[in-house]
Amino acid sequence: MPKDRDTPWLNDDEMRGWRSFIAAMNLVHRALDRELRHSVDMTVDDYGVLVHLSEATDRRVRLGELAALLRVPKAHLTYRIQRMEKSGLVRRVGCDDDGRGVWAVMTPEGFERLKEAAPIHVAGVRRHVLDHWDAAQLSAVGDAMEALLHGHDGCCAGDGAASAP
Repeated sequence: MPKDRDTPWLNDDEMRGWRSFIAAMNLVHRALDRELRHSVDMTVDDYGVLVHLSEATDRRVRLGELAALLRVPKAHLTYRIQRMEKSGLVRRVGCDDDGRGVWAVMTPEGFERLKEAAPIHVAGVRRHVLDHWDAAQLSAVGDAMEALLHGHDGCCAGDGAASAP
């Protein structure tokens, strides 16, 4: 590819880091998704929604806040919640204090499915990620990912994604 002199191109170490990051994230996401689909007929993205709902007071979160927690555009979350609602995992409830607001509420069936999926997910995270790192690497990755997240707070408002609170 021709290189523009004004573009700060990636050096070899930067390119190695970038390509490894993307490849590893894709590999791990696909592996976890495949395992959850095969074992409990749930996507890894649906699992993430259920985890956040399970940790919330009354197992309910407003859709906008949930989109921010998951760092996804609200439109993508709305579609996902509609699918999950058809499966009986969540239900949508209007907000009493805001006519436009909607709560995502975990159903008892959703909670039971999460309890079934959690051990499979945790085992996958260990097998596909944590078992490959020592304590220093885990700490460094945690620090690096937190820096990325903090560096992107509020930067992507134009794409419909909410920033985390």
